[in-house]
Formats: sequence, C-alpha cells, structure tokens
Amino acid sequence: MYNVDASVDELTTVIARMRGMLVSDEVAAAAVEQLARVARDLVESAVGAGASLMDEAGKRVSTATTDRVATMADSLQYELRQGPCLSTWATSSVQRLDDTEADQRWPEWSAAARDLGIRSVLSAPMVFRGECIGALKVYSTSPSAFNLEDEHRLVLLSAAAATLLGIAATPEAPQQLTQALTEALADRQAIDSATGMLMERHQIDRDAARYQLMGESRRSGERLADVARGVIGVLSGSGR
Repeated sequence: MYNVDASVDELTTVIARMRGMLVSDEVAAAAVEQLARVARDLVESAVGAGASLMDEAGKRVSTATTDRVATMADSLQYELRQGPCLSTWATSSVQRLDDTEADQRWPEWSAAARDLGIRSVLSAPMVFRGECIGALKVYSTSPSAFNLEDEHRLVLLSAAAATLLGIAATPEAPQQLTQALTEALADRQAIDSATGMLMERHQIDRDAARYQLMGESRRSGERLADVARGVIGVLSGSGR
C-alpha cells in the first residue's frame, strides 16, 4: 500500500509545473499540451504521452501529444472508434494494455499501434464532479512497461488535472487539489484491494477480477471505487 501523504508530497512539484498555466486564461489546447509533457515525465517508463479533453459524447474538444508517434496513435483511436483512451472515457477507469501483440480488446487499434512501434499503453481518466472530462495516456515501445506504481502516479495526476481544469479560478483550488489527490489515491487503493480479494476468492487473474468490477460499475451506475468498497465490505464480512 502507498503512503498517501508521501505520494501527495511527491507530486507537488510536478503539479506546480502546470498550475500556473491552468489557473491563467490560457486556452485548453495549451493546458493539455502541458499535461501531456508532465505525464510523460512523471511516468519514467513512458516514451510518449497524450492528453485529451472530451465532450459528453466522447468527441475530442482539445488534444495534445508529445511526439509524432503519440499523435498518430491518438488519432487512430478516433478514426477506428476504439482504443484504451476511448474506453477510459466510457468507463471512467484506468485502462492498461500490456502488449499490443497479445491484447484483443481493441484489435484494429492494437495492430495499428504495433505498426507504430507501440507495445504497451496506460490511460487514466480525468474526472471532475462525477463526469469524465478527458484522459491522460502514456505509451512505451516495450511490452508490460507500466506497473501499479505507474497507475497510481497517472491517476493522481489525472485527478489533479481535472480539479485544476474544473475549479482553477476559485480560491478553494489549493485545498480541493490536495483533497482530490488524496481521494484519488484512496480510490486506487480500494480498487486494488477489491481486485486482489476477487482474485483470491474466485481463483482468477488480475484482468478478470478488474473486468468483474468494471462490469458491476456499468450495471449499477456506481463509481468503480464505490463498487470496489462494496466488494471489500462483502468479502471481508464473509471471511472471504
């Protein structure tokens, strides 16, 4: 488990790099460009990154990438109408693709991304007041490049970005930013704990357990973290 205070402190300097831009009158395009660069630098194993703001229909409002390959990978998702970024927006949950040569969730996009040299992807939602307003994604040329620590970092950054974009002009921004970071990490820990409990209870792998949580989230309309906390309560009460 990660120490919440330590993780928030670790990200303070990183968030400060983009805060000045987001609280000013700069356009959204400039903001997401900065976010893409921060995401790439924050996740050490990433070779490229992208940031997208989306409307209620999942259409890009603004997007930015750190390099040509990331730009092409991002554009292909909207052309093919499939991929980890769109799934992140649709489910408001992290999507991790460990190997484009083996993953079958987005076959057309994975094949195209593989041709670009991309082997693994990590995508996290930017959620503000219950609505997914965009996604951050990082790319690597190596398979299985991203781990749980990378997920934690990208989720925290996504939460901070969503908060800054949503309430940057208000005097409550600093307090709400810290709260968002803390809550995001707590949510991530709950999801990880519930995933582990489902794996143990049903003797299934991590992806199968995560899909169970995501499926229940879609059916019930509850946030993934709230579903996870419910699972923890039920399985803990039953002695697993």
